[in-house]
Amino acid sequence: TELQANKMTIQGDLTQRGDFNINGNTLYVTENLRHSEGSLLIKGGNPFINGDYINSDMSIDANGKIAHNFSNGVLRMTWKNDYMYIGGNCYITTRNQQYLTEGIMEIKGNFEDYYGRGYNDEGVKASGNHKVIFSGSSDHMINIYEASRGRDYLNIVEIQNSNNVNIVFWNAYNAAQTICDGSLYIESHN
Repeated sequence: TELQANKMTIQGDLTQRGDFNINGNTLYVTENLRHSEGSLLIKGGNPFINGDYINSDMSIDANGKIAHNFSNGVLRMTWKNDYMYIGGNCYITTRNQQYLTEGIMEIKGNFEDYYGRGYNDEGVKASGNHKVIFSGSSDHMINIYEASRGRDYLNIVEIQNSNNVNIVFWNAYNAAQTICDGSLYIESHN
């Protein structure tokens, strides 16, 4: 499916279970974007997600605990002017997420790459000019399971509001470049 309208607003959650091309347009999602199958191709577009970007097949058990199960959804940011805004958290549980080569992903919350926990596949492998900006006003948790083995990594990471927030890494931190706008407090739990 290709977004044809210049601007589209989805009131509530959007669930994606197939290929979706934003194609240079603007997509507003007032809650969460749940992406469990197919490719989400930004292609010069601008998705604005007020809630979480959940690139997983999410389930909730009888006690209300959320599980992020592995998915076949692939996020593709390969155009220079790709821009993705995530007002909440970013959860990725898909393998071989290597199509993050251009554009900017801005995240107000946490970043978690669950793929690779004891498996041979790899998760996030950002490269080229792809940048992740953490711009929230509270602490950010960055959890990349296979970072310590060098198999999963971010490319360019920019920390905004760094004088007011802490960065907490639950595993090793692996990025080609880190930029911050002040002093930076890093706490590691690996």
